[in-house]
Amino acid sequence: MREVGIDARIADGEMALVDEFFSLPAKARAEELEAAILDPEVDLVLCGTGGWNAIDVLRHLDWNRLEGHEKPIVGYSDISVLTTAFHARLGWRTYYGPNLASIANDEDPQFTLGSLLAALAGDVQTLRSTATMTESGAGPGRPSKKLDDPGMRVVATGVAEGAVFGGNLGTLFLMQGTPFWPDFSGDVILFIEEDALAKEYTLIEALRRVESLLMQPGLVGHVKGLVLGRFQEDAGVSQDNLAEGLRRIESLRGCPLVTGAPFGHTNPVVTLPIGGQARVDAPDATSVPRITVSS
Repeated sequence: MREVGIDARIADGEMALVDEFFSLPAKARAEELEAAILDPEVDLVLCGTGGWNAIDVLRHLDWNRLEGHEKPIVGYSDISVLTTAFHARLGWRTYYGPNLASIANDEDPQFTLGSLLAALAGDVQTLRSTATMTESGAGPGRPSKKLDDPGMRVVATGVAEGAVFGGNLGTLFLMQGTPFWPDFSGDVILFIEEDALAKEYTLIEALRRVESLLMQPGLVGHVKGLVLGRFQEDAGVSQDNLAEGLRRIESLRGCPLVTGAPFGHTNPVVTLPIGGQARVDAPDATSVPRITVSS
């Protein structure tokens, strides 16, 4: 990371307090996050990894104290909690992108780091597929599995523009009905991905979570396009079945739908600016769609 101008400082967590859920107590994590945000020498909060319990940090944060101290918060998977909450509660631009562990596991992180820097700079990015991808989050000592990138696929044609919102489907499901759910006044392009925790039921879970997401206050009637990230191999998702399932969702009728975009639980990934702007151009089902995002 230093090679691209990012000087990392690791938060001073007391490892003796790590619990059976592989994390510090919620209050300790909230204090670390607040300290990083309020530290004038810190320009970027890059989360170390995802996990399962970012949501229990929210009630321990002093939101009034944090207001006016905007910092880019970057991460994916469970970090959807933070990227959503800080955008909804404080209006901050947050970033659905890599975490430190996924960068470390990436055999060639230049694509990922380049996109991260472009997003932070506010540049317009055009999403593009890569020839290969690897499973992210494999963990130390476990070799990455290299796979062919299936590429982006147009499921339903159309052109749409709107605000960028999204993240991990399972995590966004936890945020519904909380005080940390955004309320968009304009059009939205939804960027979502799902992990493989449900194994052979991943496709079913993903589709019903999409249905639920589209019913949430703040999104009803505002979603004008949907872009799905890549699935892990263990998810066993058939691209044809995925396409058919998406086409059956009535509230997405007339919206451009694209699958296989370069984000999710695979490497490399693009960084998506939550609250930024996106445009989806998918004029026909046989051409590569053009998707742009900017802060």
